[in-house]
Amino acid sequence: MGIFTSLSEEQVEDRKRIGRLKLIERLSKNGSFKTKELFDAGGDVILANRDDETIPFEFKCVNGSFDCSNNKLKSLINSPVYVGKDFKCSENFLESLEGCPRYVEGDFLCEKMHNGKVLQEDEIRNVCQVKGKVIC
Repeated sequence: MGIFTSLSEEQVEDRKRIGRLKLIERLSKNGSFKTKELFDAGGDVILANRDDETIPFEFKCVNGSFDCSNNKLKSLINSPVYVGKDFKCSENFLESLEGCPRYVEGDFLCEKMHNGKVLQEDEIRNVCQVKGKVIC
């Protein structure tokens, strides 16, 4: 086997999807593009530390971790339905769990809300099946 290897069809599709996401993100920042497409991600999705007021894309399934921490989010609308690892939404301005994932295979981290709201483990577990820890 040489230095260069061919990509599997799945890897090619992942690279195309990442390219589309980057283009859509760039266009959506200036308001010139809106999408109703649901996105799946084979790995981690990191949307942390961006000053976003909303999650910019609607996700369906994220097989890795989903991190939207340290933004200006007031809700979790557009969060994935399923997260294969950890879901991180700490250090936001969440007023409710609206849009919260339904299934999280790892931990659910939601501590240090900037508006002083303290989310409770039982309220999270009432709307989301979390296999790991809930850290509020």
